[in-house]
Amino acid sequence: MNFGDIAKSYLTYFQTHYGSNVAVVFDGYPSDVNGKSTKSAERIRRANLHSSHEIIFNEATCPEISQEQFLANERNKVRFIDLLKKFLQKANVTVKQAVEDADVVIVKTAVSVKSQYDNIFVVGENIDFSVLLTVLAPMKENLYFRKCGKGRTPDVLNSTTSFKYKFSRMILFIHAFSGCHTTSALFGHGKTKFCSLFGKNRHLEEKIQVFFNPEATIDQVAKAVETFLINLYGGNPRTSACDLNH
Repeated sequence: MNFGDIAKSYLTYFQTHYGSNVAVVFDGYPSDVNGKSTKSAERIRRANLHSSHEIIFNEATCPEISQEQFLANERNKVRFIDLLKKFLQKANVTVKQAVEDADVVIVKTAVSVKSQYDNIFVVGENIDFSVLLTVLAPMKENLYFRKCGKGRTPDVLNSTTSFKYKFSRMILFIHAFSGCHTTSALFGHGKTKFCSLFGKNRHLEEKIQVFFNPEATIDQVAKAVETFLINLYGGNPRTSACDLNH
């Protein structure tokens, strides 16, 4: 099997599972693949799992190493995406590529055509899509996120109304602070714990509104973070984060 055959298998998969009305959106990569970005640390981590040299190839080339090793080299990944994009475009498939992370572009692409179809599905494995749909397309009943299952785990279908209204207003804060692509998670405190905390402490919702104010000062943001973390770790609200740390 050569790279042309691999690209054809992607096209066949799309056509078989999703028909002709499909748009494919790829992550983007800096022209300097060793440059710094919000995903640099994750890309370095993945690259360290498998080492690989750079490979110059075309559609007629047959890969001689595993997929994991091949994709561990960022330049190989960039070159393969370029080959696949051109192959899909020749087959009249709508193709887009983000500057870096594709999640927002994927959701905005779905939102942009919401009036053209009865139902639109964003398909992926990342729960970030459900969060972004809730924020960027609130209460749009024909937009869904289909989270692909693995093995015996079935697919899960979420809509823009899957989150309760009170949590939908705070979903970006919960998502970012509990860990996502560009922020580290707090050990032992996942998204469920955050939702539970807001449910029991209504005053915290008011505190975090500062994060939605583009004119908020650094001190205001820092104070809001401190208040939230003290409550998260069960500290006395009258103490400071420094006192809680000791």
